[in-house]
Amino acid sequence: MELFWDATKSPISADESLIRRLENGTFSNAVKMEHFHMQRQKEMRTIQEEVEDALMKSGVIKSRTFEGIKYAGRTDRGVNAIGQVISFDIDCEKEYLCRSRVLNSYLPRDIQFLAYSRVNDSFDPRRDAIKRYYRQMVHKELNLDRTEEAIKRLIGSHDFTNFTNRGSRDESNIRNVEKICIRNFGSYAAIDFVADSFTWNMVRRLSSAILKISNGEKDLGWLDKMLSLEEKEGIQPLPPYGLILMDIKYDGIEFEVDRYSLNRFLDTLNRIYEDYLTKGSAINEMRSFVSVELKKANNQQ
Repeated sequence: MELFWDATKSPISADESLIRRLENGTFSNAVKMEHFHMQRQKEMRTIQEEVEDALMKSGVIKSRTFEGIKYAGRTDRGVNAIGQVISFDIDCEKEYLCRSRVLNSYLPRDIQFLAYSRVNDSFDPRRDAIKRYYRQMVHKELNLDRTEEAIKRLIGSHDFTNFTNRGSRDESNIRNVEKICIRNFGSYAAIDFVADSFTWNMVRRLSSAILKISNGEKDLGWLDKMLSLEEKEGIQPLPPYGLILMDIKYDGIEFEVDRYSLNRFLDTLNRIYEDYLTKGSAINEMRSFVSVELKKANNQQ
């Protein structure tokens, strides 16, 4: 089942937008399967460090002090991405080094460049983005009757201060949400968000609010107060590992997809998926065993 609300009344869904972009190409993508963080950290390896190491080893840049690298945005530690975009300046004679399969030879298999494009000198992957598309995975189906009116209220321009991390440095928390789509898949659900941009933790906190309304923990009156700032209740974000940065859209930029890199990355995802299926099966087997033992213990009382 699917619940879809679009402020633009466009017949094109978020998924169709993503497919169209993959056909036309995308500048560069990195998926964080481990709990990495986009920004540089002293305590652990990050996506940014891995990418900069690859650029150095390939000869694209000489040092990490190189100021020409720009990122489309930051993602919290543990958040996944198949739509992350970076840009960097390079001499024309080194352009061949920027091809996805060249850079990927210096990267771990769970971090990959998937495509490439030439852009003008003024291009900024963060400021020039016109739309961002996130998908939040939820561990259970959602009640579409309860959530329908909620997502209608979230569409449009609002001050999302109550759905933003208090440590945010953004000058304003006003954002314009264009589309929200909820789909149920039996044992889990997906919530898609499309907006001009998002505040820190905004998608995970909005998803948490939608889940609370679906469960009957909160009602629409509570949501109205949160949006009007009449209520200043903190809301816990959903865990980061369920969130995926799916796509970032730009005007007037064509991208060249590396099909070899796509196939290689798909193979990596398949391997990781199989590993998690095995781990999940083992956990489920232990759950079953403990449940049986608990019933035995209860019957003996």
